[in-house]
Amino acid sequence: MSDFAQGPDWWQASDGMWYPPEQAAPAAPAAPAGPWAATPPPANPYAATPYGAPAYQARTTNGMAIASLVCGVASLVTCISAIPAVILGHMARKQIRDSGGTQQGEGMALAGLIIGYIFIALLAAYILFFVVLAASGDLDTNSNDFGMALAMMARRG
Repeated sequence: MSDFAQGPDWWQASDGMWYPPEQAAPAAPAAPAGPWAATPPPANPYAATPYGAPAYQARTTNGMAIASLVCGVASLVTCISAIPAVILGHMARKQIRDSGGTQQGEGMALAGLIIGYIFIALLAAYILFFVVLAASGDLDTNSNDFGMALAMMARRG
């Protein structure tokens, strides 16, 4: 052991010290040749990485999937949040697909999409109902009662 190499066969260890050739690790025995020889071990998938195996990455939940579900549920109170639920749901599903398995939340994104589309359809039907009601001339401008408007349409129908 020395701080400097003493000859051509000396080798430097990871501790920075130089060691003589007789302290080197013994070479692996040669594999037998012929048809009875053992199959070679599988290739190391981490051999290309300089520092060994990559660190384990825990799967994380996509934030846009959570936001899509929250906006979809908030559509029960505010119908306008159905639009962000649909937009965020589509963006989250794309990010989850492109993440290569490191993100989860596909179900939350899908639930936000479904709830958002349902409430957009209900909002469109609600607006269409009042447009038809106003066009028929049965809309009483002094009353904002939805039940009253339904009753007037039922009497005509």
